[in-house]
Amino acid sequence: MDAPPVQYAKTSDGYDIAYGVSGDGPTLVFTGAGLMNLELAWRMPHVREWLQALTARFRVVQLDPRGSGRSTRDLTEEHAVEHYQRDIAAVVDRLGLERFVLFGHAFLPTCIATQYAVQNPGRVSAVILSAAVGALSAHRAPALYTSFPAQDWDIFLRTIIEVANRPQSPAEADEMLELFKQTYDKRNFLLMVAAANRFSLLDLLPQLKTPALVLSTPGISFYPQDETQKVAQLAHGQLVSLDGQAALGDPEQGMRAIEAFLADLPSTPAQPAASAAGGSPDGLSSREVEVLRLLAQGKSNPEIAKELFITRNTVQNHVSNILIKTNLQNRAQAAVYAKEHGLA
Repeated sequence: MDAPPVQYAKTSDGYDIAYGVSGDGPTLVFTGAGLMNLELAWRMPHVREWLQALTARFRVVQLDPRGSGRSTRDLTEEHAVEHYQRDIAAVVDRLGLERFVLFGHAFLPTCIATQYAVQNPGRVSAVILSAAVGALSAHRAPALYTSFPAQDWDIFLRTIIEVANRPQSPAEADEMLELFKQTYDKRNFLLMVAAANRFSLLDLLPQLKTPALVLSTPGISFYPQDETQKVAQLAHGQLVSLDGQAALGDPEQGMRAIEAFLADLPSTPAQPAASAAGGSPDGLSSREVEVLRLLAQGKSNPEIAKELFITRNTVQNHVSNILIKTNLQNRAQAAVYAKEHGLA
């Protein structure tokens, strides 16, 4: 699969934010994966594998935050992490998104995603945080991210590529270097780092009311595991460790973790899980009752997946479980069953 066509949304303060949409299913907004370039990310080993896995299950909205990729680059000296909220707002408003899953990988994207979820709990159904290195003030590395790139930009980029992306050959390392150099320039990168170093999630994470999944890759020593555990603890989130020697970890393990996490999300107030009698018939789970209710409304599996922010495979599993538990043969009988039990 190729990168999606680049589109643009204008922020309230005049920045042009590049974004692309690919895949089908519940909407997942991806705020970046270290290489914050929605086109070139598809040429980046490991990142490409993740994007392919995500777009097979979700409608993925990628965006390039200001200062990076195809978005406006000329950041001001007053640049702050808070400004990125306007980037997300511009894109989701342009697409008319009411609710979506928010995914941020690496230091800055995790800060962006967390802050947006805290400020917009009604729009974010779940937040996924990965490789939140430096997100807490105790583990920042200002010399690595400020003095080093200021002195030798190319060597700094090569160092980051080696420790976080583990290229398999010198040729692959050279290719990654070119991708990074097209994604960032030194001036704007240093302004982004300066903004990030003034920002800490220590006070923000406990305010997060949105369900959170924190993904960890213990095989990457560059990302302190004690910090990742603290991020999950402060966010009252679920922590899942992935295998792999690259920062994002094994994509199939990651997909299984994400699907299981989203499938277990609690019912929303607008879609109560219990029947009118106060309980679920035939041992149906709260999520199965939600699926049954929507099935009885005539919704297809893709429509149910989008409404509940789960994948089509998860919907199909729920439908199969419903038919088994209720001893029914097909969806038509299930719809009648739902009406008889006050669920439709």
